[in-house]
Amino acid sequence: MRLAPLAALPDPMVTTLSAGALRYSVATDFTSVWQVLLTGSVVNEFTGRGVDFELRTDPTSLFVRVVSDGGFAIAGCPELDFPPTPGPSILVQLDFQASGYRPARQLVPLPSAGPWPVPWPPVLLRPLPGVLQGRITQDVTPSVPSQAPACLPRTRRSVRFFCEPPCSPMPPPARPCAKSS
Repeated sequence: MRLAPLAALPDPMVTTLSAGALRYSVATDFTSVWQVLLTGSVVNEFTGRGVDFELRTDPTSLFVRVVSDGGFAIAGCPELDFPPTPGPSILVQLDFQASGYRPARQLVPLPSAGPWPVPWPPVLLRPLPGVLQGRITQDVTPSVPSQAPACLPRTRRSVRFFCEPPCSPMPPPARPCAKSS
């Protein structure tokens, strides 16, 4: 009696798929279930409104979903994404980046055996500082003229401040300062 080569024996755990001239063998020995592991939001530190942002994770095998109002969810397959650890939780690093905001990094402890999803408190992103410029427009007067809405009396002079767009349009051309007598 002659035995067939090992490759010729049918394997119930392997499926062969064809796509054009290519053939693929797919092992079906493991079934993974993706679960939402963490949910949270990212907000402006001063206004409390949601921020459009990018999120990167470590481990990088986790799936990240970000929505436009600042919410996010992280999903994965715990059996594959997290190595077996003796402790009760695994640390996941989250790196948040948004245009016009300082980046933030947080380490989140996720339970190694659930329950999931873990709700995370809002991540506060601080806006980058704006540019503030000014010039002396006139000597100090008893009252601030209504024509100059941003004049602020300061050390015997009125100073007009403005910030770069989109805060406000550029100021009008400088007028010569009136000298007090």
